[in-house]
Amino acid sequence: MRRCSLCSCVLIGLLWSELVLAVDWNGQVNLQNRWYFDTGAEVSNQLFSSVAAQIGLDHAINDDADLKASIYARYDANDDERSNQDIRELMASYYFNRAEIGVGIGQASWGVNSIFKTLDFVNQTDRADLPFSNKLGQPMAKLLSDFGDMQLESYLLYDVRDAWYPGEDGRLRYPLFVDTDNAVYDRDGKGRLEFAGRLKFPLLGGEMGLSHFYGLNRNPYFVFNGNFSQPALLPVYEKINRSGLSYIKNQGDVLYKFEFAYQTGGVEQYESIAGGIEYAYGSVFSSNIEMSLNFEFVWDSREQVPTQLFDHDVGVAASFNFNDASDSLLMFGVVIDYKYSEAMSYGFFRRNFGDQWSMSLIGQFFHANEPGIDTRSFEQAASELLQELDAGIFPLDQQVLQTIADGFSEVTLNRKQFDIIVNELERLQTDENYVANLPIESIPQTLYDLLRVSDDSQKMNLIQRDSFIQLDINYHF
Repeated sequence: MRRCSLCSCVLIGLLWSELVLAVDWNGQVNLQNRWYFDTGAEVSNQLFSSVAAQIGLDHAINDDADLKASIYARYDANDDERSNQDIRELMASYYFNRAEIGVGIGQASWGVNSIFKTLDFVNQTDRADLPFSNKLGQPMAKLLSDFGDMQLESYLLYDVRDAWYPGEDGRLRYPLFVDTDNAVYDRDGKGRLEFAGRLKFPLLGGEMGLSHFYGLNRNPYFVFNGNFSQPALLPVYEKINRSGLSYIKNQGDVLYKFEFAYQTGGVEQYESIAGGIEYAYGSVFSSNIEMSLNFEFVWDSREQVPTQLFDHDVGVAASFNFNDASDSLLMFGVVIDYKYSEAMSYGFFRRNFGDQWSMSLIGQFFHANEPGIDTRSFEQAASELLQELDAGIFPLDQQVLQTIADGFSEVTLNRKQFDIIVNELERLQTDENYVANLPIESIPQTLYDLLRVSDDSQKMNLIQRDSFIQLDINYHF
């Protein structure tokens, strides 16, 4: 028996060593330090450190099949919510004729824009890894096929990957904590199958793409949890249909890009248009440096559910590829909200050191040129409300409550949010026992925070103090 066990161990060891030798391994370790220029409105800490690792493999099972995998993990010393692990890819694929079938956890990238990616919708963005544009792994079965010059992508998706938001000790956060543990899924849509498909074909010297997605929205909106003792925002994932059209054409040194999206099924039906041009200069001043300029715009018809940071914006970006031994790259740009006079600017520099080390430096800056909310009438009503609550006067003054409700009537995230606020104000007026168990001194501040979060013109005012620089040191293997 012992001899049999020894033989089994030797056999398993030989098979494992053969597999390891046959697999193409890769990965990196990342050390990150982010420094905020100012203390935050909710969090005073300015230095945030974290470490991350990613390991991947690419194994050819035979001439017609392969296995790809990528596993990622990050530990953040300050924000527990940012410490996470994810299987970004674990996909077995089989190739035959002019088609590919894959099953597992995969990635799909749609759209043609570089700044405003309105159609890149299959995978959830890894928001914990921003400003890098990485994606969370999506459970899926896929069929990719070619028909002459046409390419068809079909995906059967399982479930939605919930969006990440900073914890109570994190930065770049809302004034109210986002309670992801109690997210709301439209029509009990959690754990369901979804569908996505795209057809690409040549047209007028460029490439046209037609796409459709059916499933839960990757960009949730928020509603108040209705709890003044532990106020929080609950993310709501709508069941939607989202159709898209993209077009890209290269003409000399100019690249033309266009995206259109039409979404139905949620609280608000809307259209989105984004596009622009990218110009490649080639050699700059007869040097090895290659320069490109990118100009894009986006317009979004939504008025009640502003789930996107960019909805009425123009963006300009420039990149310089030094084509040197260190693969140096410099990028900078600015995005301006032409409706509310807000702006976000950024800079990025990357350089390699030998074959295994690299460094990147990022700066991201927020500019809130739109004035803050004029809260004089709100503050007066909130002060009167607090005085009545302190004095135990019931029922509360209806005019005071109506003044507060009117403050939300034009800036509310959506009708559901507004109804929740009105219901809570009515409950404050009529339920003396409910008020007795509340920290009444925090009620006006909670209402004010809801007002700020709900106003689409205040996006940069919420995060202006969160401008930062970030240093990443990477070891590649």
